[in-house]
Amino acid sequence: MDILANLIALLDDPLVKILLAHVFINLVVALAAALKTRTLDLQRIAAFLTDKLLPYVLVYVAAKVLGQAAGLDALAPIAWAAIELALLQDLTDSLNLLGLAMPAILTKARD
Repeated sequence: MDILANLIALLDDPLVKILLAHVFINLVVALAAALKTRTLDLQRIAAFLTDKLLPYVLVYVAAKVLGQAAGLDALAPIAWAAIELALLQDLTDSLNLLGLAMPAILTKARD
């Protein structure tokens, strides 16, 4: 029963909600890009869910659990930020395929 309660509490975490919403947005944009470029492959969608979604959520959960156990409360937000950066890169790639390039100011490294 404790495992179920912990899972429900995890899904109530705002960072998990943002992460899942971002994954959903990435999936929709990637589908749109695949349709536009006529490269839609349902196996790639399944691979996205198993290769990206599941590992990202597991990394965040592990960082949160281990961080709390070790007294390192900043570990989960750091893991979340790293995952968000990876998702933003995927989103940028899909938007580029749709012809919607990110503004240069957002993609250019600062000096």
